[in-house]
Amino acid sequence: MRPFRPLLLWTALLLFSLPFSTWAASDPVVTSGQTLKEVAHGNGVRAGDLAEALGLERSIDKGRTLEALGLDPLRVAQAVAGLQGGGEGAGSAAPPSGIMVNADPGQSIRQLAHGHDLNGMALTHSLGLSLSVDKDTPVRTLGIDEAKLRDVLLHLKAESDASLGFLKYWLWPPLLGFGLWWLVRGGKGRARPYPPSVYLGVMLVTVVVFGFLLGKAPNPMEGLVKVFKAEAGIYNDLGSKLAALGYFSLLALVGNKLICGWGCPFGALEELLYSLPLLRRLKRRKLPFFWTNLLRSGLFVLFVLAIFGWVGGRPGLVIYHYVNPFNLFGFELALWTVALSVAAFLILSLAVYRPFCQLVCPFGWWSWLLERFSCFGIRIDRERCSDCGACARVCPLQAAQGRLSGQAFPADCFSCARCLRVCPAAAMVYGRRRGGS
Repeated sequence: MRPFRPLLLWTALLLFSLPFSTWAASDPVVTSGQTLKEVAHGNGVRAGDLAEALGLERSIDKGRTLEALGLDPLRVAQAVAGLQGGGEGAGSAAPPSGIMVNADPGQSIRQLAHGHDLNGMALTHSLGLSLSVDKDTPVRTLGIDEAKLRDVLLHLKAESDASLGFLKYWLWPPLLGFGLWWLVRGGKGRARPYPPSVYLGVMLVTVVVFGFLLGKAPNPMEGLVKVFKAEAGIYNDLGSKLAALGYFSLLALVGNKLICGWGCPFGALEELLYSLPLLRRLKRRKLPFFWTNLLRSGLFVLFVLAIFGWVGGRPGLVIYHYVNPFNLFGFELALWTVALSVAAFLILSLAVYRPFCQLVCPFGWWSWLLERFSCFGIRIDRERCSDCGACARVCPLQAAQGRLSGQAFPADCFSCARCLRVCPAAAMVYGRRRGGS
């Protein structure tokens, strides 16, 4: 048990720290370069109420910066906190339980839904609009004013925040802790080491519990994407987004890509489909890692350029929204590109190993970089290895082949245990990393 003491301590500290990062994220962040309107909308209060709380006329030009108005950001932050908490001047506009929304009627339904992590169809219906309405048109032109939009957003956000998705943060550590224990101990003294039924059983639990039962969010992909959305101004709570990315990164660092291989619900669904005894000849052909990683990296660069408006001229455009397979777990498939991409990835999974993870997922790319620093992972005992190539043949990617050849940046390893199961000399070992292979 000695090797697991650091893991147990890390898990306990991680679980203990999560509530504090959540509470800290609710504090309003205000800078002198923001306009009064930006501060109000970004923190879910009415600009007129904020102006009044600061002793200003409600008709004041709210497009001027705080610096131009001679306002101290700390004082403005205190006024925002008072409005959010139902203090003086808050009135009926104060959001319940500190929920923050950006009720800008100049945005479209699609922008509002993406910015607030809401179902676009649910938002359209709650606004009393036809489901066939153009979701790229500013809602102001659809006859929706700021007050109505804000009320609807607050209602939908309150319902969304009441979901059980937060339980994932508490359930992932024990799930991945079991996975790590099994990978390290599953082959010790067994006639049939690493039985695939255990791994596939965990995959089924991950799909059902972390996917369909607890919903699409949070998930590793959004952990990375939301950091850039916050930087682009879609969210105000950059600190909490960085904390979420840190959480997923830690899970990836403890065990080699463990969160992707064992804890990601869509990755687990791809794994289950790939494990079906179908199209075996096609499965022998592996996608070249150089090209799959080039595509995945290129999409990530395009995402960054697009979200800041450097490509496309539409700041806030998130290309991953159009191919987000996690929408499956919320049954949010109204956007045809999402429905088509989900169907394509699931069908491809019958012959190609984790196609979304290989070709698209930005966190998959990030965790591939983190593999170099993971505490536990695959090691090759060179003294025992006979270069029989069994591990490379059974590996669904080019990960084992890359490790055998000593590549510095081999293909992703999802800790699936296939190579551990077939090695005749027990030269493939899952344990603490000591550098090298």
